[in-house]
Amino acid sequence: MNTFIIQADNKISKVLVTLCKALDLSFEIKKESPYNSDFVEMVLKSSNDESEISLTEDYKKKLFQNL
Repeated sequence: MNTFIIQADNKISKVLVTLCKALDLSFEIKKESPYNSDFVEMVLKSSNDESEISLTEDYKKKLFQNL
């Protein structure tokens, strides 16, 4: 048995499903999120954090010195 991994948009996916069914091939569809779940969790957690950072003149210079 061989395994093929194909990444396709919805339109192409529908065609591939139809083809696989017509050829009586077994197949599996995995929908993957374009987002990194760990990163999303970190951002959501930090947005709920009530601490604030003051943007002082020195900090502005460090952040934007290369602009």
